[in-house]
Amino acid sequence: FSSTMLCCLFLQSRMYEAELPSCCTDPGYEQFGISRKGSQDTTDEYCTIFYEKEKVELTEGGTFWLSESPSVPGSISWGATAPCIATWATFQLKRVEPPGFSFQIVNTNLDEDSPRARRRSALLTWQHIASLPPNLPVIYCGGFNTQKESMTGRFLLGRSREHGVVGDMRDAWPNARVRKNVSLIHTYHGFKG
Repeated sequence: FSSTMLCCLFLQSRMYEAELPSCCTDPGYEQFGISRKGSQDTTDEYCTIFYEKEKVELTEGGTFWLSESPSVPGSISWGATAPCIATWATFQLKRVEPPGFSFQIVNTNLDEDSPRARRRSALLTWQHIASLPPNLPVIYCGGFNTQKESMTGRFLLGRSREHGVVGDMRDAWPNARVRKNVSLIHTYHGFKG
C-alpha cells in the first residue's frame, strides 16, 4: 500500500499509532490539520490530510468550522451535535512537466444527526470551493453522513438548491476506471492499513 494523499477523519493524537495506516507513520509523510476545537487542542478529532512530501509540496492550507461562525474554533450551528470542520490544503506536484500543477483537497466531516446542519455545512464548503480559481482542481472528501439522494447529496451534485445556490461537484465513483474493492461504497469501511 502506498498513497500520495490520504484523508482521515476522527483521528486523535493518542489514537495515531493504533489507527493509522502504516504509510502515515513513515517519515516520508507529513500531515496537515488541526482539532475541531482549535489549534491549541491535541485531544479532540481532526480531519487530517496526510501527504507524501517527496511527491507534493503543501503551499497553503487552513481549517474552517461548519457553523454560522466559520472562523471560531469549536463553534456549532444549525442543530449540529458537535463541532464539525473542513480542512483544506493546496498542494503542488513535484517533478512534473510542466512544473506548477496545483490542486486543493477539502477534507470534511458533516454532522451525523442534523440534516439541516449537513445541508448548511455542504453549502459552506461549496462556497469555499466556488471561491477558488476555476482552473484549480479540487478533491472534496470526507464523511458526509448522508446518501446521494438526500437533500445534501442532491445539492452537492447540482440537482437541488440550498439558499438559492446549486452545487456542482462530480461523484468520482461512477467515473473511476479501476475499483480495487467494490465493497467500499460507504464513507466508513473499517480500513486497517
